[in-house]
Amino acid sequence: MGGCATERSCTAEARTTFKVTLVDASGKRVCDASVRVRDGAFSAMLPAGPRPSCVFAGVSERKGTSSIEVRSGAQSKKIDNVNGSADECHVHPRALTVVLER
Repeated sequence: MGGCATERSCTAEARTTFKVTLVDASGKRVCDASVRVRDGAFSAMLPAGPRPSCVFAGVSERKGTSSIEVRSGAQSKKIDNVNGSADECHVHPRALTVVLER
């Protein structure tokens, strides 16, 4: 008897690629900010989630390497080479915490 091949069943769910949490140097959540994802000509702003968590989340089912740009007041930070990986069905969500230093 041969082994049975299992077939994976994918769902129609669209998964969020990026979930970004911003904190200041003391670890306090930063909610008043903008977060942008860029990949070549592609660009998207991530909306902030409800307070107090303020997780910036978005970009559905996008795999590849992106940059994430964060701005809050006079502070800005850019994180390059953020890899969005995927399997045969969905992306693997990337959760990042970005520290904004004063």
